[in-house]
Amino acid sequence: MTEPSEVITAVEFLAKTAGIIDTIRTNLLHNRLDRKEFQRLLSEYSNRAESDGKLMNAARQEPHCANRGLFLAYNHMECLSWLDKHNYTIPSSSVKWYSWKQILGKNRIPIFWSSSPTVELQALMKNIERTAALVCADLKAHNISIPETSVKYLDVPIGEHVATPPTEAYEDLLARGIAAQKRLAGTKVGTGMTEK
Repeated sequence: MTEPSEVITAVEFLAKTAGIIDTIRTNLLHNRLDRKEFQRLLSEYSNRAESDGKLMNAARQEPHCANRGLFLAYNHMECLSWLDKHNYTIPSSSVKWYSWKQILGKNRIPIFWSSSPTVELQALMKNIERTAALVCADLKAHNISIPETSVKYLDVPIGEHVATPPTEAYEDLLARGIAAQKRLAGTKVGTGMTEK
């Protein structure tokens, strides 16, 4: 059973994740890995993450909006899983591209760049943006006050129904997200120790 002190909200989780993603972006910039569009997408993610967390928390308070909030959480989880799978982590992004010892290590990102990762990340970000706009529209349709956020959400018409929600519960997505967050930060899952 989870201790009350260990309970984490979507806002807290995504705010911490935003900091990690911004560090990865900064590392790519400082190591002169010229991936400007990719860095812009990472910056966009870190700028919107906490605001999306506020929407998720608001959606969970209203049963009619909960499924859309769950979809938004799922889309964020897919983005974090993708970054983790492709090794966009703090340790790998801090590798100096001109150090052969570091380049050949297990923690590395591709030296030679193709547009494929950028296109994939762009698609993931579009899903997050679209779903967040639908959550916002759903909250408005049910007369639920929308939390103040730094993001200007798209104005979209609300759909008639929500497709079947993801099979994972919100708490399961959050647990999976925390594990991915630790891997992105370079800490071993289950400990606070940094991987070497």
